[in-house]
Amino acid sequence: MEIFCFCFVQVKEFPSAMDIYKYPFYIIYYYGEFPMKSIRIPTKMSKELAYLLGVLCGDGYIQYSKRRGKYKTKHKIKQVIIRSRGTYKIGLEAKDNDFVGYFAFCLSKITGREPGFYVVKRKTISGKPLRYTSAYLYSKKLIEYLLSFGDFGTYVWRVPQCMLESDNGIKFKFLQGLYDSEGYVQWNKRIRWVKLGSVNPNGLEDIKSMLDELGFKGVFIYRNLLIIGKKENLVRFRDNISFNISRKKDRLVKAINSYTKR
Repeated sequence: MEIFCFCFVQVKEFPSAMDIYKYPFYIIYYYGEFPMKSIRIPTKMSKELAYLLGVLCGDGYIQYSKRRGKYKTKHKIKQVIIRSRGTYKIGLEAKDNDFVGYFAFCLSKITGREPGFYVVKRKTISGKPLRYTSAYLYSKKLIEYLLSFGDFGTYVWRVPQCMLESDNGIKFKFLQGLYDSEGYVQWNKRIRWVKLGSVNPNGLEDIKSMLDELGFKGVFIYRNLLIIGKKENLVRFRDNISFNISRKKDRLVKAINSYTKR
């Protein structure tokens, strides 16, 4: 794994690059304060917040830990004090830049703070290089606020109650965040399906109930997949939910257009 950019560091005298490389998840102080723009916590539900909650039920993550520490390392001239901030972090790592970019936009829109980015290069099992982009933001206040909506663990997430009580526009945006994370289009000569994969059966049941209320007919669950079929359902999905990921959106459009060519 190769990491190209680690974190944003602001010090009066910049330490060596090796010092930063050793402590990629720490803020580095040099005998002074580290100015940080105050974060804004949402006061009401919005489409951007709904999208973030949907992503957190999928590929997004929250890390939180109260452990703090203080470390020292040597610089060429003076000593640099490295302080851990505990871990209160929200982030998303994915190979689609349009997905990560929209996640970062929503994060910035609701908090008023620009998230950080880094790029990671990995290799697949076959040895093919693959590039992932990550967007992240540290904030204890934001993490505590997001956790008030419930647990977002892979096996335990549920649709937040406030989402079920919101208008359809908010529900569609929540579903878009989830489908950008875990959804895909399966299309061949026999079938045209939009699938949502999850190892959480209760979460899938919640999504099925939401889709039923939004007018999708014939939605069903098979093993760990929630499946949307039929042309009218795919058209409804395209017009109301869709994807922010261009490759998934293009595949959905091609699947729908293929009905007229039969």
